Formats: sequence, structure tokens, C-alpha cells
Amino acid sequence: MEEKTELRIMPDNYTEIFTEGLFIKNYREFCSLLGWKPTTGESKKSQFRMIDRYLDYERIGNAFVITLVKETPDEIVDGRESNGSESIYGEFLEKILYTMLINNKEKTLTTSRVGWLNILGMVNSQFVKCNTSETEINSIADILKINKREVEDFVEKISTNLWASFERVLLKLEKESIITQQNTLIYWYKPLSINENKFVEYKNYCSTSNEYSEYKKIEKDELNSRGIKDERELYQKYSHQVNQVRKVISNKVNKHFGWHGHYKAKTISLDTKQVRKINEISNIQDEILKLNEKVIFRNTQIAHNRHENSIKRVLIYNLDPESLELISYSPERYSSELDEEQSYIKYKMAHYYAKETYLTNHNALLNRLIKYNK
Repeated sequence: MEEKTELRIMPDNYTEIFTEGLFIKNYREFCSLLGWKPTTGESKKSQFRMIDRYLDYERIGNAFVITLVKETPDEIVDGRESNGSESIYGEFLEKILYTMLINNKEKTLTTSRVGWLNILGMVNSQFVKCNTSETEINSIADILKINKREVEDFVEKISTNLWASFERVLLKLEKESIITQQNTLIYWYKPLSINENKFVEYKNYCSTSNEYSEYKKIEKDELNSRGIKDERELYQKYSHQVNQVRKVISNKVNKHFGWHGHYKAKTISLDTKQVRKINEISNIQDEILKLNEKVIFRNTQIAHNRHENSIKRVLIYNLDPESLELISYSPERYSSELDEEQSYIKYKMAHYYAKETYLTNHNALLNRLIKYNK
């Protein structure tokens, strides 16, 4: 029998041990999966600090449900560097990004988060529209004959996971002095003109560092007033409130600066030092298509894991996945009608993760919103 250890070393194959949706009954089972000895006090807290670097999870009483397996662990707070593996898309993203920047006259590009995912080839233009337009989401739902909630869930999960992968690549390239990156806002005032075809013309501006700092303060104050620590906690623990909270923050920011509208963006530039150069791609479109195929393959795997783990959770609670209906996001409703554990299952099953139709719909959404047309 393999000897268990109290040492907080994450197994090399942790991405195979843990999958999104995995249900873990308690702390002892968590330790068993990791090959660790259960412990108490500061040692136990230290174990969870290690776990938090590699996994996101939700707690239900004594149980845990894995919500995200990080391809690269978070940085250690005390300043030491992470020894985690590369992003699974890293080999493509590095070359594509470098080629785009080196061939750009200013050696710099600025666009929104979903805009970056699009130009790199991780999602297509319809995904971008769904990320910003409820009308587009309704249209896709009607075309594919699926519930609007499933489209929203798909867009949110794909966007979050792909951006996390890209950010790890950016941190790596920044440490190697290949690129610099800066968060910013793109904003505009009222329309300059409206032509006879009803086309609205705007002039976009990039925020200054002071404007961005003011924006972050407005955002932080609004989140804190709702008992939310930061944006990450908003997306992880209060996903049902994201659209509502973002709309309130957006309105406050526009009113504060006198803007007509704005969106968050990231500026990425080649670092003038460039300690290490990356080989340019002779045919960038071929590389983009390869990356796109890998994104589709990877997210097909994730969907199957989520489906299988959801079925296990349904069996644990004796729920029939085929009888579950889509229900609105309303924590108050769940807490009043169901106990804590049943409430969680009902909430997660709201998107049919355990139903066979979930995989069919997920594949249809991959083809519609992710796949690039050659």
C-alpha cells in the first residue's frame, strides 16, 4: 500500500484525478485522492492553501464539488514562483500572439477579453456577439432549439476557462520580458452622428491609468457593499448575480465619467528588451485553426467529465436527471424549498449536466460558437 504523507505536494497527475463537477464526500476523501494524511490545525489550513492554488471548489456542508481544475497553479503569495505545468494551449498561443505583435506596426494591440479570444482563434465571431448581446443569445437558443440558460452557461464557462489559460501564457511571457500587459477601458461619448441608414458613429478612447484606478475603486466599493470580496469571488460564488452587478457598476462608471458606454480591455505590447525571441509562424491561419481544433477537443472532454460526474451526484441524492427542469437562478427560492445539499444539486442540474441532451447541446454550441470556418 502506498504510504500517505502530510507533505503538501500536489500529485503530477492532479488534472486526471480531479475533473470539473467531481463530488468529494468529505475532507478525508479529499486527502485520500491526494495521497495525503488527514491532519488538523495549521497543517490542515496549509494543505488547503496548496489545494486552492490548483483547484476551485464549492463546499456543501462537509462535502466538496470541484468547479475548476487549473492547468497552471496560482502563484505562491510569499513571492516564490509556481512550478506548475504550461497551459495546454501555450505552444499555440505563444507563437500566434508573438507573430501578431511582431507584424503590427506599433507592436501593440488592445481589445476586450473576448476580443483576444477571438483574434487568437479560440472562439469565433458569433461567440463574441453572444458575450455582449442578449438578443444574439436568444437567437442562438431559438436556432438550436435549446434553453437560453444553456447558451448563457456555455458562454460563461468557456470564456472564463479560456481566458484563464491565456492569462497564464501572458504571465509567463511577461516574466521572460517578451511582452508587457496593461488592463484598461475602452470608452465612448454620445454618437458623433447618425447617417440616413441609421448607422451610429462613435469615437473610441482608451482610459488613462488614473481613470482605470477610479474605475477599480467604483467596482470594489460596489462589490464590497454587496458582501463580495472581489471580481473573482463574484464569478465563482455569485454567478447568478454577475449580469446584474456588472450592469450596476457599468452605469455608475458611465455616470461618474460622463461616458456613453465602455468595456474592459487589455493592451499587450512586445517588450523592447525581448530577452527571448519566439519563432514567427509562416502561416498564422493554419496555427489558429489547429488551436481552434484543440479548444473544441478539450472542451468536449470537459463536457463528458461534467456529465459523468453530474450523473454520480444525481445517484447519490436519488434524483432522476431526466425529470429535472430548467429553473431560474434564485437562491432564495432554493433555500426556502430545499435543504442545503438538495438545493445545490437542483441548482447545478438546472443546466441538464446529467441529461443526455446536455452533451448533444454542448456539441451543437461548440460548432456554432467556437468552430472556425476554413
